[in-house]
Amino acid sequence: MKLIPILNKIWLFLASTFLCIFILEIFFPKVLNKLPLKLHGNIDPGLFVLVQSSKSSVIPKNYIALAGDSNAVGLGDWLNELKKNSRLENPSYHSAHFIHQKTGQDVISFGAGGAGSLRGLVSEPINQFLHINSKRAFSLEQPKHILVYFYAGNDLNNNIEEVEQRFKSKYDTNQIYNPKYFRRFIEEVILKNHALTTSDSIWSNFIFSKFTVKGIINLFNQQTSKEGKQWDKNFQALKNSNSRLQWNWALIEEYPDFLLKTFDNIALIDGKETILSHRVQAPPIDLSPDQIKLGLYVFEQSLIYLSEFFDKSEITVIHIPSPLSAYQFLLPKGPSKLQTKLSQGGKYESRLEKIRNSSYEICKKIKTIAAKQGINFLDTTQAFRAVGKKQLIHGSVDFNHLNKSGYELLAETIIYSFVKRDSVRLGCHSF
Repeated sequence: MKLIPILNKIWLFLASTFLCIFILEIFFPKVLNKLPLKLHGNIDPGLFVLVQSSKSSVIPKNYIALAGDSNAVGLGDWLNELKKNSRLENPSYHSAHFIHQKTGQDVISFGAGGAGSLRGLVSEPINQFLHINSKRAFSLEQPKHILVYFYAGNDLNNNIEEVEQRFKSKYDTNQIYNPKYFRRFIEEVILKNHALTTSDSIWSNFIFSKFTVKGIINLFNQQTSKEGKQWDKNFQALKNSNSRLQWNWALIEEYPDFLLKTFDNIALIDGKETILSHRVQAPPIDLSPDQIKLGLYVFEQSLIYLSEFFDKSEITVIHIPSPLSAYQFLLPKGPSKLQTKLSQGGKYESRLEKIRNSSYEICKKIKTIAAKQGINFLDTTQAFRAVGKKQLIHGSVDFNHLNKSGYELLAETIIYSFVKRDSVRLGCHSF
C-alpha cells in the first residue's frame, strides 16, 4: 500500500518534467538570438546562424549572408575579449553586426574558421541552409545578398591543401581542370561528407534537449580537464609575451639585431615604427604559378556552385587583403640603426615589392573570375591602407584577424560601395 503513493509521486514528477521540457522545446527556438555568447558552443552547429545577434529576430528576413573563412566568422581580439568578459549578453563582435546596425538589414554568417573556398563557399553555407530548413521549427528563405569574403592571406593555400588531402587520393588528377569532373568531387566529397548531412534524425528536432545535454557535458569537461586549464595558461603567456615584444618601441633602436631575427615586418603607423609579428600573413608570395592557378580554380568552381545553389541571391565577392598588404612598411633608407640594418643586401626591399605585386595580381585575378561569372566585386585594399597609415586595424595578439576598428572599416567599405554605389572602390588598386 505504501508503494502506490511513491509511484504516484514518481509519475507526477516525470509528467511535470516532460511537460516542462515540451513547453521549453516550443519556446526555446523562438529566442535563440537572445542566447548569451558564452552558451553559443552548446547549440547545434547547424543552427549557429540562428543564435547570431546581427538580425532582428531568430529567422532573418530579406537578409545578407556572409560566406568565407574566419573573417566571415568574426574571429579576432574583439571576440576573444568578449568571450572572457561577457556574461548574459549576445554582443556585437564583427562586420555582420556593424552592417546590421548601420543599415537595419538582417545579416547572418555561414563562415567557418580556417576554411578554404570548398568549405567556406560550398559545404558550410549549403549544408547549414539545408539543415535549418530540415527542422520543423524553422523556414529560412535564400539570402537577398551573399557577401563572399575572399581573404588573400591564406585562401589559396587552404584551397591547395584541401585538394591535396581530399581530391588526389580518390580522383584522377589529370582531370582536375575538367569542371564537370571537379563538380562530381564537390558533390560526392565536399557536400556529402559533412557532419550535418548525417545528423538528421527525430532527436535533431529536440533543440532545447540537445542544447541542455551538450551544456551539461561541456560543463563536466571543463571541471575535469586539466589540459584545458593549461591551454588557458599557455595562451595568456603567449599574449603577454607578444604584447611586450610588439609594443616596446625602445627595443627598435636598442636591439636591432634581435628584432630582425624575431620580426621582419616594421610598419609605419601614425608616423611611428610599429613592429608586427613575423607570423603576420602575407599574400601568396611563396606559391608557384601552378599552385596559384589551382587555388584560383578551386575558388572559381566553388563560387559557381554557390551561385547556382543560391540562385535567388545576388552575390558579391569582397577581396580582403592580407595584413602585410594593409600597411605602409618602413623602407630601408634613413639614418636609424634599424633602417641601416634593413638595407643590407636589399632583401627587405625585395620582399616588400613581392608583397605589393602579389597582392595586386591576386586581386585582379579574383576580380576577373567574378566578372566572368557576372558577379559583383569589391576590393577593400585601398580603404584598409588609408586607415592603416593612421592606426592598427588588426589584433595586437591575434595578428591575422581584424580588431574592432578593422571590422567596422570592413563594414563601412561594403556599405559605402554598394549602398552609395561608390565605383572607385570596386576595382583593384596598386600600391
